[in-house]
Amino acid sequence: MSKNHFILTAVEALPDYCLRLVYADGQILQVDLAGWINTTQALATLKEAALFSQAKVGFGGHGVDWIEDELDLAADNLRNLAIEQAGGIGHERIWNWLHEAGLTLEQAAEALGISRRMLIYYRGGEKPIPRSIWLACLGREAVRPLGRDLPMRIPTAREYAAIKRQRTIVGRLARELDRKASAIGQAVREALDEVLGKAQRIVAQSAQRKALKGQPKLYAWHAPEVDCISKGKARRPYEFGEKVGIARALKGNLIVGARAFHRNPYDGHTLNSQLEQATILMQDCAVAPETVFVDLGYRGVDADNPGGRIVHRGKPKRLSAQEKKQLKRRQAIEPIIGHLKADHRMDRCHLKGEHGDQMHAVLCAAGYNIKWLLRKIAKKGMSFLRRLFLRLKKAVLTTQSRRGLIVKSLENHRDRSWVIRPQWRLAA
Repeated sequence: MSKNHFILTAVEALPDYCLRLVYADGQILQVDLAGWINTTQALATLKEAALFSQAKVGFGGHGVDWIEDELDLAADNLRNLAIEQAGGIGHERIWNWLHEAGLTLEQAAEALGISRRMLIYYRGGEKPIPRSIWLACLGREAVRPLGRDLPMRIPTAREYAAIKRQRTIVGRLARELDRKASAIGQAVREALDEVLGKAQRIVAQSAQRKALKGQPKLYAWHAPEVDCISKGKARRPYEFGEKVGIARALKGNLIVGARAFHRNPYDGHTLNSQLEQATILMQDCAVAPETVFVDLGYRGVDADNPGGRIVHRGKPKRLSAQEKKQLKRRQAIEPIIGHLKADHRMDRCHLKGEHGDQMHAVLCAAGYNIKWLLRKIAKKGMSFLRRLFLRLKKAVLTTQSRRGLIVKSLENHRDRSWVIRPQWRLAA
């Protein structure tokens, strides 16, 4: 097949919202657009028969135009839809399968038992996709492992029976303990209740894919507060732990806030608490965050944080030239998160419970700041440490005597903008 398989040479409008397409490779296909037109708001104007009949080949043959630069459809999408309606397998299925499986071309070709070049042909629509190849994709998904390894065997009936037997044993044990609860001491009963409660949660969640409303799944026996956090990356789709928000000064890379959030909340819902912690930690200097530079995960929370201006790249028309320049400094928090995980032990928490998670986040950030201070001293000498000590001493004395004047004096040398970014820490 030539490389012109997505180039249109002619198009003809047919009754009932159908198009007859002629491609440069000689293929003549007919596609029914009634479903798209009735369900897509952007195509609703094509319900008018007069407008639909004005279909023509777009610029370069890459699509079908009705209103130039306003209403058109791509030639590759139309070809995929026509093949699907004719009973074939469109190339977009291969694209979606590769994305959802998180496989490289080499890994996918090995899993399907074909060459990498042939897989590229199928993915690009240059060759028709055999039904056996698509069935192999579906079979791979049915037995897909949780890791990055390629398919393993299907569980046997004996293994399924063993899991079912374990559920039965847990249920019988729980009922037996309930019947004999009066003969067990109070302390022993409380310890058994906790253990049996966890066991019953595991039994219940193993029989269903989604967690029940108000009852999160149990991912770690020793740490029930651990959550499953979706990363959205092919290399590591999920992580198990707690979400931690990090706030740093816009200049200097000094961490001014680190707070753990349980039950995996939406990023925007954590901003208020994050700013509250940063304000409390800096209250001795009478400095509060005024401008916050965040990523797109914090959109739509301006009304919940009236005390500060939230800046992100989702509203470019409302940003000044200076804010656009400062927004480029937001991604500098990414290497800070990497150093916290790799050099300051934030990747694994050894403290117990939710309070342990919160203390661990603050301690890791404190260790990072101490190392930052030592680097500054080594770079600028002891005179920097002396100036820093005198400045802190003056700030404390001024705060105790004339707290209202320190804000103005600090505005000249302290940046009052902040960068917020959540990061995830693995459980122990």
